Amino acid sequence: MMDVRSDRDLLLTAFADGELDEAERAEVEALLAADAEGALRVADDRALSSLLRASLEEAADVVDFTGFADAVLARLPAARPPLGARLRALFGTVFGQRPFQFALGAAAAAAIAVVASPYLRSHERPRMLLAGDPSLTQVLDLDALGDHETMLFKTSGGATIIFVQESP
Repeated sequence: MMDVRSDRDLLLTAFADGELDEAERAEVEALLAADAEGALRVADDRALSSLLRASLEEAADVVDFTGFADAVLARLPAARPPLGARLRALFGTVFGQRPFQFALGAAAAAAIAVVASPYLRSHERPRMLLAGDPSLTQVLDLDALGDHETMLFKTSGGATIIFVQESP
């Protein structure tokens, strides 16, 4: 059969454990002044609590807790700070310790980019299209050997294109 504790029992246990606020504690003390059985119950709860505490303290005194916290922390996965905190730490270090040097380096990099960009653009990129009219491209040869097809084209500009693909 299940033991259902009454509200009175829970209130007396909370009083014995010191878990009530000032107003509730004053109310229970007034009730206990008129209730001898309740006062005995509170005294029993307090005695049981102190015996339990003393036995647990004795058991804890026997155990060596050296390195316990380190062992527990070693079993936890390493927590990585959020990206914002890492960026603040990085830029706080860069701007906080040497702000003038950082600004000078950034200005130098911007100046090099501005000066070098015309020289980088002056080199002509290879053309993607061949000279001549693509509509006048002639197929010179078409061959299918094994698992590959080979096609040979000639453009109107005179360029030759060799195209190889796998057979479907």
